[in-house]
Amino acid sequence: MSIDEMLGNIRKVLKEAGVSDNTYIFFSSDNGYHLGDYSMVQGKQTPFDIDIRVPLIACGPDVAKGNWQQAIVSILTGTHFCSTRGYKAYG
Repeated sequence: MSIDEMLGNIRKVLKEAGVSDNTYIFFSSDNGYHLGDYSMVQGKQTPFDIDIRVPLIACGPDVAKGNWQQAIVSILTGTHFCSTRGYKAYG
């Protein structure tokens, strides 16, 4: 199953439950390419592109459909995302 399909299924369930208008979904992933590259041991302590370029997908109310940005961002927690929108984080 692709990420698009997975997020689509999650959004469908949220809509059916009547909570899609107040729910944000954030997906990020470690790309996992570093292990064995550059004859280095495992770890992500170097500034190679494969270490620092990871996806961040967001969907929810007021998130523009099809919006794509290439940006440098820090790793943020769900609590931070919620607080920027005035919501309390659960989970």
